[in-house]
Amino acid sequence: MHYEIDERVGFDSVSGLLWLISTPDNRVTLPRFASQLLEILIMKNDQSLSREHLLDIIWHNNGLSASSNNLNNYISIIRRSLSSIGLDNIIITIPKYGFSFHAKNISKVENKLTLLDEEFLDTKINQEECEPRYIEATLEKDKSKSIVVKLKWVSIFSCLAILLLIILYARFSYYSSMPKSAMDKYQGKYENCDIYVIWNGQHGFYSMDKISIEIKDLINKKIINCKLKSTVYVYKSAISDGLTFASHRVMVSQCPNDKQAICRNIHKDIISDN
Repeated sequence: MHYEIDERVGFDSVSGLLWLISTPDNRVTLPRFASQLLEILIMKNDQSLSREHLLDIIWHNNGLSASSNNLNNYISIIRRSLSSIGLDNIIITIPKYGFSFHAKNISKVENKLTLLDEEFLDTKINQEECEPRYIEATLEKDKSKSIVVKLKWVSIFSCLAILLLIILYARFSYYSSMPKSAMDKYQGKYENCDIYVIWNGQHGFYSMDKISIEIKDLINKKIINCKLKSTVYVYKSAISDGLTFASHRVMVSQCPNDKQAICRNIHKDIISDN
């Protein structure tokens, strides 16, 4: 048994063979799932069939999984095959729903198909053997795209992580090469004053002997009082080498150990001959 569509095209669902009735040598063989899909459309001529209905009948009821993309692929195969033998625009797409087959006349012919020779049997067997691979290739393509996207994001995050590590390392190297804060530069004790220095970038400016001279001078002038338990911070600005004589500033801050007491800050300018 086979179908004749609009008295122009013959279709055998068993072999998947399509041919032009007027010229039987003009023929096309459909893949197995495409053949099953076309038979359902023919049997439901002029009826609207949902995508879910077609997927259930051809794939899900046979324990197979497929997507709307698979269905679209097979509809395209059927359309191209029918168009190649002169039957165009017979399958209508119903937006957001499914498809409908519109033929003016469909008849069933009970006569045995004489076109089904050994050549087409071999073609049909090869089509069926390749059928699962066709679906798998489609799914594998989607899977490959997903893997490529994931690898792309992994690469981006890896680059960002490496960049962050470089920035952190640079900042660590920069700060680790700098002297510690004033609290880490304890120089010694003068009477009841704990003496700390604030780094100015030049080692020669600081020694306890030089600092003691500064402290004694400030004590004699009654600017600071080291009878009082306190912490004294000393800072000397760097000397300019670009002048025949250079000025630099000495700044001293005395903070009593009593947390409620206010720190006293003084400074003085010094002119040095070079």
